[in-house]
Amino acid sequence: MALTALTISSEMVCAASAVKRSPQSEKIDLDALSKVYGSDTGSKGSVVQNRTFKKEGKLSFEVLGGVTGHDPFLSGKYVGGLLGYNFNEYLGVNLFYWKVWDVDSSAMKTLRDQAQLTSQDFYGVNVNRISTNLGLEVNWYILYGKLSLLGLSILHFDLFLTGGVGRLGTQNGMIYSPWIGVGQQVYASQKLAIRLNYRFLYYSEKILEQNVPGLNGKYLFSQETLNHALDLGLVFYLF
Repeated sequence: MALTALTISSEMVCAASAVKRSPQSEKIDLDALSKVYGSDTGSKGSVVQNRTFKKEGKLSFEVLGGVTGHDPFLSGKYVGGLLGYNFNEYLGVNLFYWKVWDVDSSAMKTLRDQAQLTSQDFYGVNVNRISTNLGLEVNWYILYGKLSLLGLSILHFDLFLTGGVGRLGTQNGMIYSPWIGVGQQVYASQKLAIRLNYRFLYYSEKILEQNVPGLNGKYLFSQETLNHALDLGLVFYLF
């Protein structure tokens, strides 16, 4: 008991000595304070760098669903999965697959309805529907933080940048598409996190004739396309 009391008293003295007061301001010696809490990083911010939720060396699996937009005449939705590995707390890699459903948008339906009202022939708009996306991405975790939820609990989160390349399966052939993005994940437990991810894809695609009888499959032109994808998923840490 005496030894325990002596240890606690010693730690209190160290903590108290870490606070230096002056008439102008109050300053905290973080180096001294970090020694009290056992941090060995050696940086000025080491006291606040301890992580409650760690992912270094862990495999993860994510199931997700989202929306994508690359053509005003199409509306896309997708579901998919990601298998990932985190080399450390700042760098990870994911192998992913999406199944995409590109359906007619409200703009396409409006054109079709107007043609029917005026008794005009409407062959449709030539588009390039996406069906799949398979690829690899790298995540760079640039910020780990904590938020107070109405003063009731603390939310732990990671903010990260992402970049990669995917192979899109489309009705006019395969396309390779690089992208960049940003995301955030909030930890529910050591095994589960909720992730929100936005990606900005770029690719060149061919547009073929699809609607005029006798000309189906004829090459019309090529275009540069910007595709926006937003998804929400659950991340399970396996090991």
